[in-house]
Amino acid sequence: MTTETETVPPKQMTALSPTSNARFSFMHARDKLKAGDMAEVACSHQCTIMLMDDENLAQFIDGHKFHYYGGFYKKLPAQIPAPTTGDWNVVVHTGGSPAPFAYSVSFRKR
Repeated sequence: MTTETETVPPKQMTALSPTSNARFSFMHARDKLKAGDMAEVACSHQCTIMLMDDENLAQFIDGHKFHYYGGFYKKLPAQIPAPTTGDWNVVVHTGGSPAPFAYSVSFRKR
């Protein structure tokens, strides 16, 4: 089996906080993945990493209830497998910390 790793440059986006009208920044990358492909995120700080489809990303941005795979990671890099084939979004959120951080998002495809 061969694996190819593709690094996707993330872009900064904003989302509405579900508890207020305030907006917050997060980093986002998107790619088409097959079931079992891995999203891998390396970050200089602990952070929340979420893998979600387009519909749930829209819900997240609008401050509504959404579903994702992943969670809060203290040990990095984090690897999250795509549960099904389709377009998947990786969201990296550091909890609003103003401290600078370095990170990368890559996708390992089977």
